[in-house]
Amino acid sequence: MERKSLRRSQGGFTLIEIIAVLVILGILAAVAIPRFVNLQSDAQEKAVEAAIGAASSNATLSYAQFLLTNANAPTGITGNAWTGGTGTTDVAIPTNLGDFTASYSYATATGVVTIEITAGPAWFADSSATKTKTFTIQDS
Repeated sequence: MERKSLRRSQGGFTLIEIIAVLVILGILAAVAIPRFVNLQSDAQEKAVEAAIGAASSNATLSYAQFLLTNANAPTGITGNAWTGGTGTTDVAIPTNLGDFTASYSYATATGVVTIEITAGPAWFADSSATKTKTFTIQDS
């Protein structure tokens, strides 16, 4: 009988191939990780910006409600409500913005409304996001 030497082909990767893959993965990780590290702080800043936008909408909407309810424009904000002179009905400005709380002030002479986000989630106190906004309401 004739003996045939059967040589089995070994499957798998060589050490060089494995090292090359690890080097490529290391390079990808070094490039990708710094891009994703700041995602949490960016998301927190955007959440504060969204809260400020909601507060701005609340202030302008309640201002419009005051104008519809009363004959004259409001003279100020007291206790987070648009107030006017004698005989006017105050209109509250919502302060609850979901996870955040806002406070409002108004400079009658200039028409400048200042919004400040005063409270929020646990990370809010340490956030570097801008927590105030000012804008002008034009009296026509």
